Amino acid sequence: MANNFIQFSEELTGLTEEEANWLELMSNLASDRDVDFKENDDRQHFSDEGEALTEEAKLAEVLFTDEPIISAEAKKDEEDKTWTVWFYSDESNDPNAVAELVRAFFQKFRPDGDDVFTLTWCDYCDKLRIGEFGGGCFAVNKKDILIENVNETLEILKEKLNA
Repeated sequence: MANNFIQFSEELTGLTEEEANWLELMSNLASDRDVDFKENDDRQHFSDEGEALTEEAKLAEVLFTDEPIISAEAKKDEEDKTWTVWFYSDESNDPNAVAELVRAFFQKFRPDGDDVFTLTWCDYCDKLRIGEFGGGCFAVNKKDILIENVNETLEILKEKLNA
């Protein structure tokens, strides 16, 4: 049996502490509705019956209907005093969910900005199976998410060669 994986690693930089904490919280809410939260966020986000109790929990329910896995870690740059959030996957996280999260972030924290975040990922298999390797990329701003994968791009290239 073969196993398929998705890997990516990208940072969103130049953040405030509030922005970084929000992104980290939202990634936790997306991935696990009953996650243990850090000391700086001890609110109960969901009732025992699963009802969203906070603004963030309600947004997580709208953005992430299937509880995707989003791995994100916030860290402070001691030199320039800004914060960075690292989005990563070493196995099976969802790049589409990261795009939705970042768009929601831009809408909430940068409504007048022209920020763009990009991410690339690879899809691979632990066996050398034909057609089991690929990847993709996205670019996201406050309005849109543009996503391409290598299979779609290959079809476009084949059409260009046959034109």
